Amino acid sequence: MTARLDPVLALVVAGAIGLASTFGRSALAEDADAAVAAAREHFDRGATLYEQENWDGALAEFRQAHEVLAGHPLQPLAVYNMARCHEHLFQYGEAMTLYRRYLEQAGPDAEDRAEVEARVEVLDGLLATVRLEVDVPDYEVWVDDRRIGTGLTEIMVPGGNHVVEVRAAGYVPAQQEVQVPARDERTLTFVLERLAEEYHGVHRAYFWSFTATALATLTAGIVMGVLALNEHGHVSAQAGDPIEGLLLNDGDLEPIEQYALAADILYGTAGLFAVTALVLAFLTDWGGGEDDPSGGGDGAATSRVRIAPSVGIAGLGLWGAF
Repeated sequence: MTARLDPVLALVVAGAIGLASTFGRSALAEDADAAVAAAREHFDRGATLYEQENWDGALAEFRQAHEVLAGHPLQPLAVYNMARCHEHLFQYGEAMTLYRRYLEQAGPDAEDRAEVEARVEVLDGLLATVRLEVDVPDYEVWVDDRRIGTGLTEIMVPGGNHVVEVRAAGYVPAQQEVQVPARDERTLTFVLERLAEEYHGVHRAYFWSFTATALATLTAGIVMGVLALNEHGHVSAQAGDPIEGLLLNDGDLEPIEQYALAADILYGTAGLFAVTALVLAFLTDWGGGEDDPSGGGDGAATSRVRIAPSVGIAGLGLWGAF
């Protein structure tokens, strides 16, 4: 007997009677193979997550159950539940596809066929199509601050005003506002702008250049200092001689002063280059000296508060556990 569960009751019924099936309880009782046992576990976890409104988690469990039940007559059950999760995630295009697949797989004798067909008709009457043209190959699509999917070229949204945003790694997120009536179509074109390359630091050649210049200048200053000392020693020795001392004049002291002045200037210049090299040591890219553009993809988007229309029908829940 078919059992349609409200999401609030899904966990309670799952714990009480196991997985629910369009094809009846006896089918499972006779089929105790490992695949069905594994599917039951995924359905139970999916029902729990669905009750907690964790649509992504529930979808993952129902999708896994769908794979486990490949070729089994219970597989349409997973298809229907996947469609419900996609609808809660505002992924209406995928939900519509799965509802139609469920109708195809369940066959004309499915007890809920009329109900699901009515649901497809309701969705089809409320939804509009937005086609996307994006100039990058890998991107995410967000609608009204909700992530819809990746690489989509067509999305279905309830008729009305919506903000469509495209995000891609290494690019500035782009968004456009679109107004589209139900059952109508619009096309949006996105040309994304590359993010500025990430700053990795000054090339290390600058550090070594300033360091080498500081050392060379310091060496030259030392040479000038040695020359000044030698000249001072020569003048001192000459001054100590009674005869030569009488011949000394101010001109003999000029080389000393010139060498000393040159040494002082060179010492100061060497210190300036040394300080600059020290600063560059903290600003230099020591990892290789080449820029490595970062692919930040999630670029920050302006937060918005929006009320998204819901096309859900009260009372429709999961095909529960059996």
